[in-house]
Amino acid sequence: MMTCLVNLAYLDPAHIGGVGRIAHEVGRLLAAYTTNDTRVVFVVGWRFAGAFAAWLGEAAVVVPYLTRYDFALTIRLLKPDVIVSPLFGLEPFQQVSAAHIAGMPDALVLDHPELFSAVDLAYRQQVYAHLAQAFRVVTLSEHARERLLHHTPLNPEQVVVAALGADPQTSVAITTVADLPRPYLLYPAQFWPHKRHSLLLRIMNRIWEQQPNMHLVLTGGRSEPDQRGLRDLIRQYGCPPERIHDLGYVPDEQLTVLYRGAEAVVFVSQYEGFGMPLLEAMHQGCPVICAPEAAIPEVVGDAGLYVSGEDVDDWATAVLKTLPEQRERLIVLGLQQATKYTWAKTRAGWAAILGEAGIVSGDQSINNSRTAAFAEQNQPLLERYSTIAKQVGRSRLRQIAYMPLLLVIQAWLLWQARSYIKVT
Repeated sequence: MMTCLVNLAYLDPAHIGGVGRIAHEVGRLLAAYTTNDTRVVFVVGWRFAGAFAAWLGEAAVVVPYLTRYDFALTIRLLKPDVIVSPLFGLEPFQQVSAAHIAGMPDALVLDHPELFSAVDLAYRQQVYAHLAQAFRVVTLSEHARERLLHHTPLNPEQVVVAALGADPQTSVAITTVADLPRPYLLYPAQFWPHKRHSLLLRIMNRIWEQQPNMHLVLTGGRSEPDQRGLRDLIRQYGCPPERIHDLGYVPDEQLTVLYRGAEAVVFVSQYEGFGMPLLEAMHQGCPVICAPEAAIPEVVGDAGLYVSGEDVDDWATAVLKTLPEQRERLIVLGLQQATKYTWAKTRAGWAAILGEAGIVSGDQSINNSRTAAFAEQNQPLLERYSTIAKQVGRSRLRQIAYMPLLLVIQAWLLWQARSYIKVT
């Protein structure tokens, strides 16, 4: 019997950007890998454990993760043979003796350490250092692979590319986004330094001088400090707030509507390990205006309108003059380019990597019912975790107060997961 742990300890779909899509696809793939010879258990952050099954859309055996200091019991009881960490490195399982398949989307911190605080830089450099322990490191593009090999002692055979997909992950009903004015430009991005929101706002000011009725729509999960930072930039550059619509995190079906209604995606990011929003935009027939940086040309190919540097006049000219002239051509080229990337190819790439670690799919009919029964039985306890998380908020004192109850529930779920693994 082989046990595979899926490490989603830091999963937070609203705040982790495109790697959340990777976690979803890899999670759905692995949920179907429960066979006579393989058991799959998902280790999910305690705040999201109750919502995980609905997010994944598959029956799954879930164990909550509290902190890096108390997960040793998980390892001791479940004894994993393989650990799959599709998000960002091996954390917090870097000291576990198992074949580890770790996702690493890019080499941003190694290429641009100046974008990070001293504390964040030290942590991220440590995450990269741990990659040497991995059986395989899965990245998103040939550019990312080349940069990882350039900066780390990883062997070429350790680093494998599994690009993302453009086709919808699931069939979703198309919805509307209420009160969204047109025309608008779209920038779907987190508020991170390399996304260059300051450059975008300066570009928009130049655009508004000639086309004052243009709107800017922003998406991306944001913490409260990020929200304040964005508002500060808007005030700093004197932007008309009524023309800027920050929607925050939006679900996939709403994002599809936004792509379809936008004049273009203006993607000013200076670094991407892949550039998922660009691929999504092209798939939805939305032109992309972007910088030819990092992996962006690899993904966009000849289908994008490229602007180099930070000259706001060049960017504004691309939006106001070149885009109207080439919009239809860019849409056609974008649709063609997007067909090169599918989730089926992503899953096939991951399946091949899992096979190298001894995790293979088979006849799941025997065990699907047991997995579903286990998931249904324990869902109330997982939802209890989520309820407690809301009560605790971000208060450390409340978390400490609730810790005994959380540990009792976690121990019970771990024991249940162990019994699930041991059944033949």
